[in-house]
Amino acid sequence: MNSSFPISLFLLFALASCTKPDNDPLKNLNACKQEFIKEILKHSSNESPFHMSYSLTTVLFSNNAISLFGQISFYDQLPHEQKRYEGLTFYKTQGKFVSLSLQELFSTFTEKEWLRNYCEKFLKTDAIASSYFSGKTPLLTSLDYNLIHTFILEPEALCIIFQPYTVAGMTDSPPIIKISYEKLKTHWNPSNPLVKHVPFTLITDSWTEISEESDELVSNQKF
Repeated sequence: MNSSFPISLFLLFALASCTKPDNDPLKNLNACKQEFIKEILKHSSNESPFHMSYSLTTVLFSNNAISLFGQISFYDQLPHEQKRYEGLTFYKTQGKFVSLSLQELFSTFTEKEWLRNYCEKFLKTDAIASSYFSGKTPLLTSLDYNLIHTFILEPEALCIIFQPYTVAGMTDSPPIIKISYEKLKTHWNPSNPLVKHVPFTLITDSWTEISEESDELVSNQKF
């Protein structure tokens, strides 16, 4: 178990940029801070106090995959704070952890269209109350696949996370759609890196506490 700690520390510093992609993850974080400071210098004192925060939570920790969920929030102008969500997932291959992309899970047009259609149907239900697809006069009627890019893994499900104001209004937690690996069997890339590992076997006694937090975040959002 101790041998896994350096990996966790590495993942902590492997955060995606809140603005532009960069090969140096620490530089990305510094760029985030610099952009925030630059922005607040443009505004008057009656808009203060300004703040910026970032949190990183382990959603899945197993022998073959690690998935992290990051949330960044910043308030640099009226009327309210802004948020963005990050998903960082790694799988083990040849004894090393490498990053996993959504493209590896859904590679063909047919696979991507299934995912898009599944998410669109979900958003058109009342499962997410503030969805732009629900109600008598929905703001959106068709989901753009390009909005599907942030994801994390749970022991028994793939979680698609949408950024604020893309498919729903601002809420305390992000719009999340959970799709069980059982349902994905015949719809995602049959040779993707996760196929032989799902559902995942957890390797930490503290998972129960973490899982409860995650379940609270996405409660009543299964389709």
